[in-house]
Amino acid sequence: MNPQYEKKRYNYGLGYRMLHVKGSHAGDSTLTYLHYSLSCMLIYFKSGEGVIKIEGRTYKLHAGDIVLLNPTEIFRFSVDDNIPHERLSINIDETMFDSFGEIHKELFSPFHNREKGAGNVIRAEKSRELGLDIYLDKILEYAESQEQTAPLMIFCKLTEFLSSLKDISATEQSESQVPLNPLVESVLEYLNIHFKEELSISSVAEKFNIDKSYLSHLFKEHTGVSLWTYVIYRRIQVFNTMLLQGGTAEENCYKVGFQNYSNFYRLYKKHMGISPSQLKKETKTSFRTI
Repeated sequence: MNPQYEKKRYNYGLGYRMLHVKGSHAGDSTLTYLHYSLSCMLIYFKSGEGVIKIEGRTYKLHAGDIVLLNPTEIFRFSVDDNIPHERLSINIDETMFDSFGEIHKELFSPFHNREKGAGNVIRAEKSRELGLDIYLDKILEYAESQEQTAPLMIFCKLTEFLSSLKDISATEQSESQVPLNPLVESVLEYLNIHFKEELSISSVAEKFNIDKSYLSHLFKEHTGVSLWTYVIYRRIQVFNTMLLQGGTAEENCYKVGFQNYSNFYRLYKKHMGISPSQLKKETKTSFRTI
């Protein structure tokens, strides 16, 4: 069955961007590709059932759950295609809070002060206890109202949400995750350190003294993508950060491990949907949600 769902994007140029998706059959065909973000991101899973794999860890998602992601985390998201689904995604540029001084670090500590892929999900029960769902429902209400003051009111509610988020401990967040496979964890740690080097499935399998077919199967089972795809996305993620800090696309592509600019450019366009120059142009006035 063809997906039947609505997508609404909201961008007021104030340092945050939102995507609201709802409907029946909003699922696998549209959501199971690999995502990564150039900003901190939260996903409010308002209704439905789904699964998100973050850096090798798997979380089952239910109505009311909230997912927190920082710019270094690569994840893959899918929903149950047979259950009506609704979610609100918000990408937040941390620099919008720079004028608040040191409190900026506190507001975003739940996004950053943890291991990759650990403690990403706030369960619905905790969300309701702290009133996080009320803030997010109000944000959605303001966005849909299209009132002139909506952008400012959303900013205020988003600030209140982030402030309340500080009350959740890393331990509480970590309790919601499925334990990470020890071998996959070791391989991910290795890849995140050595991704700039010349790598292959064979060389990684040899490093860990295991069969490469078994490694390929196990890695994809736990991360949702192949080992080589993960390396490409890690390189692109670091490339994007470097590109926005300076240097040319060609210079930076070699720095993150690509050996040929033409091949890199083709892969970049395939996975990002735009060219490096387009990304740089877009982020001068806003930022991009992947």
